[in-house]
Amino acid sequence: MRPFMIIALFGFSSLVYGQKQTNIWYFGADGTGLDFNPCTPVVLDDGWTDPVIGSYLFEGSTAISDTSGKLLFYSNGASVIGNNHLPMVNGQNIGHSSTLTQNIIVPKPGSETIYYLFIPEIQAFIHYGGSSLIYATIDMSENGGAGKVINRKTELLSHQNTMVTEKLTAVPHSNGRDYWVISHEFGSRKFYTFLVDSNGPDPNPVISDVGPRITSSVANNYDCLGEIKASPNGRKLSLTTWDSPIRALFDFDASTGILSNWISLPAKYGGYGTSFSPNNSKLYFSEGGFNSPYHIGRLVQFDLSDTDSNAIKNSYTELWFDSVLGPLKETPYSLKIGPDGKIYTGKKAESYYLGVVEYPNLPGAQASYVRDGLYLEGYEATWGLNNAIEYNWNCGIPQAVNETRRKEFIRVYPNPTSNGIWIDMDGEKGKKTHVSLLDTRGKSLVETTRSNSKFYMDIKPFEKGVYYLKIESGTKLKTFRILRN
Repeated sequence: MRPFMIIALFGFSSLVYGQKQTNIWYFGADGTGLDFNPCTPVVLDDGWTDPVIGSYLFEGSTAISDTSGKLLFYSNGASVIGNNHLPMVNGQNIGHSSTLTQNIIVPKPGSETIYYLFIPEIQAFIHYGGSSLIYATIDMSENGGAGKVINRKTELLSHQNTMVTEKLTAVPHSNGRDYWVISHEFGSRKFYTFLVDSNGPDPNPVISDVGPRITSSVANNYDCLGEIKASPNGRKLSLTTWDSPIRALFDFDASTGILSNWISLPAKYGGYGTSFSPNNSKLYFSEGGFNSPYHIGRLVQFDLSDTDSNAIKNSYTELWFDSVLGPLKETPYSLKIGPDGKIYTGKKAESYYLGVVEYPNLPGAQASYVRDGLYLEGYEATWGLNNAIEYNWNCGIPQAVNETRRKEFIRVYPNPTSNGIWIDMDGEKGKKTHVSLLDTRGKSLVETTRSNSKFYMDIKPFEKGVYYLKIESGTKLKTFRILRN
């Protein structure tokens, strides 16, 4: 049985199932990835590229690590790639080769080596020999620890009976051991929720007929696209569609698998991504779907602190809006909480950056969305990021102007800033402290050693953008991401 504990945040309780299991991501068009084990993400470039279809990870990327943060395997649904960055035995041509569909990995409860990879079909078309939702079974004890696919395709839903969208997520069960896998039927309001316990996935789903009808006005079923996400505490689900302007919020019962009490949230156009904040108090959506003019993009926030439905609707806030007609690469797409507590955004078209919501627990502009927040060192991001269970564990808590961290040995403020920052040692008085300001490539721009407990650093001479402040005092090391606006 997996241990769990309860943490109270903003009136919610939160189950902590695992640490570091989402610390490695692979996504993008050319084997791009991120390693969050140092907390501040490190760009990876060793992801596998399919020699036939070229770009391996485009939209439906998913990866899982063990509880220490070591990569186990990753997939786009078409193939399963081991931690040696080679296709697993029996791991190729499982799903559709276009890599366009969402997928997710779920551990088998009670096992240290067995995992399930769930794969829906693409846009409610037939690709799996008549199967609408399948799963593959992976055993990491095989092949010298590189893993083996021991069961390639087990059908959960038949296309002849049920067509599903690409929307797929998984939520920990309230018993602290099992999981729920949640999909949505195309052409109806129905959610199909499958229990995964020590016996494996239960083929008899819990069905919730609630929310908007998911269909599409175009031949390619574009409303199949878009994300379902769970709040980290497992109490809420959100949904968005790429064609129609549909945004919805639901209550989720993690003991029964039932969705209820849905709220329709305002939307101007369709959009691809959605995510809750780490503390469950905010909800984010990206906008810029198929039917929006020139794919113009928005990133919006709703405040869930007040549970009244009208209050939630009226809390609609635009964090970013691109009104310039031109390149498509800035439109935010997939949204994903990083292990560092920030929310990262994929991009509509090829881009060398991810967008970053620096302080997603804070309201409105204080959340600080940086369009080009993380440079991928010349590698390309695309629509999808790491679709994974929202394990509620942050390796670091972002600082903000109005947040007080009395127990931390140093504070940096204001952030964002247009001129400079104050560095307050708070308990390190008289100790020599080395401070370095770095750019996103790791190049040192300013270095100084101080023993006074509080001093000011001028960063006005530098261009607007993201910088890193590394502070070392004795054996303590702290890194802050600084936004110069």
